[in-house]
Amino acid sequence: MIVRVEKHTSQYSVIDNTGLNDIRLGLKARGLLGYLLTKPDNWEVTVQGIISQVPDGRTVVQSALKELELFGYAQYRSIRGEHGRLSGKQ
Repeated sequence: MIVRVEKHTSQYSVIDNTGLNDIRLGLKARGLLGYLLTKPDNWEVTVQGIISQVPDGRTVVQSALKELELFGYAQYRSIRGEHGRLSGKQ
């Protein structure tokens, strides 16, 4: 049986499947990678920003990000605020 759906012209993303098919990554890391890849190139990613968008909590988000970093899918950069103090990670 073929089920036809209305063609959509917005709210879709085309992303590289490499990370999503990488067997070294767990499901949470793959899901986070998929989420991040849907964002525009100029989108500023912060750990706190991700945490605010998901129900999983800080520990889950941080462990998924560490996994993505371990296998080369993410890099961290410290953000320094006023007076050179660390104000987050990007």
